[in-house]
Formats: sequence, C-alpha cells, structure tokens
Amino acid sequence: MSTPAAAKECILSCDIGTTSTKITVIARDGGSVFETSSGYATYYGDGGAAEQNPEDWWGAFCDITGRFVLEKPEYAGAVAAICISGKTLGLIPSDSRGRLTRSRNLIYQDTRAQGCAQQFLRNYGHERFYRQTGAGHTPGMYPLFKMKWLQTTEPDVFSKTAKFLQAKSHIIHRLTGQFVTDPSCASQTGMLDIHRLDWSREILDAAEIDEDRLPEIRPSTAIVGAVTRAASAECGLTAGMPVINGGGDVTCACLGSGVGTGGDYYVNIGSSAWWGQVADAPRLDFQKRILSLAHVIPGKYAPHLTLYNGANCEEWIRKLVYEAPDETMARIDSQFEEILQAAATTDTEGLVFLGHLAGAGAPLYNPDARGVFFGLAGHHRKAHLYRAVLEGIACQIRWCGDALGFSPSDAAPVRLIGGGARNGLWRQIVADTLGTECAVLPNPKSSSSLGAAIIGAVGLGWFSDFDAARSCFIVDEGIKRIVPQPDSRAAARYSQFQNLYFRLYSDATQDITQ
Repeated sequence: MSTPAAAKECILSCDIGTTSTKITVIARDGGSVFETSSGYATYYGDGGAAEQNPEDWWGAFCDITGRFVLEKPEYAGAVAAICISGKTLGLIPSDSRGRLTRSRNLIYQDTRAQGCAQQFLRNYGHERFYRQTGAGHTPGMYPLFKMKWLQTTEPDVFSKTAKFLQAKSHIIHRLTGQFVTDPSCASQTGMLDIHRLDWSREILDAAEIDEDRLPEIRPSTAIVGAVTRAASAECGLTAGMPVINGGGDVTCACLGSGVGTGGDYYVNIGSSAWWGQVADAPRLDFQKRILSLAHVIPGKYAPHLTLYNGANCEEWIRKLVYEAPDETMARIDSQFEEILQAAATTDTEGLVFLGHLAGAGAPLYNPDARGVFFGLAGHHRKAHLYRAVLEGIACQIRWCGDALGFSPSDAAPVRLIGGGARNGLWRQIVADTLGTECAVLPNPKSSSSLGAAIIGAVGLGWFSDFDAARSCFIVDEGIKRIVPQPDSRAAARYSQFQNLYFRLYSDATQDITQ
C-alpha cells in the first residue's frame, strides 16, 4: 500500500479483551488503516480465582499505540479521537488517584464471590434483583458481589479503595484522569437500574455500598476527557487528543456485527460464545435469565445469553493434541490447515463433547459443570476429537439460541463474529446446526473495536446517527454468506446429539452432586 500524501482523518478504537488488547484505526470513510494487538497473562488459582494485572492492559495499550505511531506516523497525527471498548464483569479497586489498591483484579471468570452473592440474594430476592438490573449471569460474576467478597476477605484493600472500576474505566482514567463509565458497562455490574439507567439506590443501600465509590455514568458517545501529557509520554499519542467513552465489549460487538432492531441475531464465537440482538425495551425472563443490557445506542437494549465457553475449547483441544512446544508458528499454521482438512472429511463416530471447561452458562447456569468426552473408543483419532469439540460447542450454541427465542425460520441471516467465525469448518457446522443462513463480516474478530469506532464517529459528529455510521463502516457487499447444504441426515444427527447431550449433562451433574 503506497503512503498517502495526506492522511485521512481517522479514529483509533481500542478493545480491552480477555486475552489481549487490540487497536483498530479506521478512516472517516470507513477504510481500515491499521490493526494490531498485544496479549497478557491470566492467573488462575484455588477456589475459582481468575485474575489479571491491569498494568498489563496499560502496557499492552502503550505497546501497540507505540507501534502505530512508529509504523504509521502520517496517520498518528490525523487521529481525531480515541474510543474504548472493554471487557466487563471485572473488579479493579483503585485509590482516589486511580492507582491500584490490589495488584491483580478479579476478571469475569472469577467465581469466588458466589457465596456472597447467594447470601445477598437470599435476603434481597433473586428475581427482584434480576427484574431491577436485567443481570442474568451466574450472580457471583457481578462486580457488586466481588466487592462484597473483597470487603469480607480483604478488608484492608476494600477500605483503601476509593473507586471500583472495570477495564474500560481503568484505561480511560490512565488516559484522562477521569473516573467514568457508560450505561452498557454499568449494566454488567449488578448495580444499575436497567429501567432508569442509573445506579440503583435500593441495591446499593441493601449491599451497604457508597455510590461515591462508583464512576460517573455518561453516554457512550460522550467526550469524557483528553489524553494528558503524562499519558502521552507513555503511549505516544498526542496530548489533548479527545477520548470518547465507548462501551462494554459485548454491546460494542453487537453494534459492530451490524445487527439492528427487528429481531436480527448475531452469534459471537469467541473465548466465550454468546447470542445477542437489539431491542427497544428491556427483555426480562427470570426463568431463562436473559441478560438485558443497556445498549451503547441511546434508548436501545441488547438482550443476550452467554455460554461461558466457545473458542477456549477449540484452542484447548488444538494445543493439547496437535501442537508441540518446540514447533514454529509456520508449522502450527500449516498444521492447522491439516487439522481442518482431516476433521472436515471425518465423522465423530459416536464421540460427544460437553464443552463446560469454564463451567456452564446459559441456559444451565452451573459454575461447577465440567467438560466431558463421551463415547471415546480406541479407534478415535485426533481429527475425531477436534471435530467433536466443534460440534459440541455448535450444539450448545443452538440450545442457547432456542432459549433466546431463535427460530430457523427467521428471515435475516444470523451474523457470526469472533475468532471462531474465521474457522471455515466450524462456521459451516454452526450454520448446519442452526439450520439457517449465516453471514460473516470480513474481519469477524474485530467487531468490538469496529463498534467502538462507530461510537467514536457518532460522538465526533461525523454522522447524524448510528444507522448512518454503521452503513459507512459495515459494507454489506463485504459480508460473506454461508448457506448450509440441505442435509437431512446431518440435521437428524445433530438433533440426536442434543438429546444425548441433555441426558449426559443431567447424569453427570447428578453424579457430581450426590
């Protein structure tokens, strides 16, 4: 690509993800300018501990912005604003100056607060809590209960904490010095009144949490500050550059997937797979525990259901049975093509995978569930195991979609995003399992950062509304459609698989709890 004489005005969007931080730089006309990422570690421990160091997020951000400035200096001076997408359900204790009061934060996978959640909900009422907040996840995942756990187990840290933040709020504070959040992130805390879109005084009083310890809620499109000189010295971006609030990664991905109102669905096949759509009002169902998130689009909501497993299972089986520690990336990439070819031409031959490596999300909500290979025999080889994992997650996706109200007769194609959507075999298995047409964006792994870029474009006033921005940034002609072949035998086999899956899960759960 030749260097332009004058760089186009652009937006730098950043997605603070579970395994890495990514930046995507998009020009005002929707053209992609630059994209890269930088990863970090997760620390697992006893009792359901899952932690990361927020300093690693900031270090990753500075690493990739530094690369951008070095590799694209002509565009670095043309960035009009930064907009942030970030993972939610974590807890970052900070003092009044934004410094960490605990070196590691509890990420969404941390389940140590489950006991505190159960105790609170016994007194407060789980359905009452759900109908106020739309918070349908396993309760112990929510920051509200992580705060109570911290208060009980680490009272010194709790007392030193002035602000409890999530990932996006932490990075925004590092950039601007401001403590802010938005409704989409706040709706993943267990403390937001989903109807008023403000902190719930009733819940905070019951939990004995001071509202002053929470960040200010501002719209996703709000310019919440500017890059300080201190931040500029670390990340290389221009001091004074506007920072736009952005949103939670799930709702940014929803926007970046291109779905609108009218019942359209999208499926994220990321580390944690989920279903989502857009609605005009909260969609509440306590039995199904549908997440009713505040959308990044004002006045809209984003009903979702999450599996808690997805591409994490594919990565696990691929590394476990295919990759050797001393293999080069070139060999691993070549071998991946061999894996797909072998798995595409084989049948699982009775092998069933229950993919609960990180517990079970919707519609089971059992953090104690674990993965199972059932029907394993001596004739099974690597390709059988790999395909069984893809099919097992695909059938869980279908089960979760049924709970959300998906029907194969729905007219619009289901949009597939996330890293797993780049796997041609897997997305075809998903399409076959759903029994409907699916569509994939050109870069499905960048949906969250693309959504943040759309928010930034609206916040800067480049477009009059989200529909106009989405039409510019998501070109329908670039979306690939996958039409599953009508195969009655495959449909019957997947149906039998799901029936077997239900029985296996029930039997395994009963054995564990006895």
